[in-house]
Amino acid sequence: MNCLNIPLFEEGYRRAPRRESHLTEADKILAIKNALRYIHPDHHEQMAKEFAQELEEHGRIYGYRFRPEGKLYGKPIDEYKGNCIEGKSVPGDDRQQPGLRGGAVPPMNW
Repeated sequence: MNCLNIPLFEEGYRRAPRRESHLTEADKILAIKNALRYIHPDHHEQMAKEFAQELEEHGRIYGYRFRPEGKLYGKPIDEYKGNCIEGKSVPGDDRQQPGLRGGAVPPMNW
């Protein structure tokens, strides 16, 4: 995290392939506004530029800098808590922070 509590963009991870974008300028502005709904207003100016760059370079806004820290991996289904396979496939208490439901992403600390 930097001094604004915004995660730093980490290089070296495999990213989604470039996708073609057929958006008008108005659509691009709307896409950026939609992405900014999830960002604290104090950071809109900085993040709008970054989201616009992602839209140009990748054809989509992925919010790469908000990738969870560390290695992402899945465990064998038998290592998750649950009474049936279907239940084990739903994010639960062993994979989330206290107070979050259904594998919700924790809010940024503004």
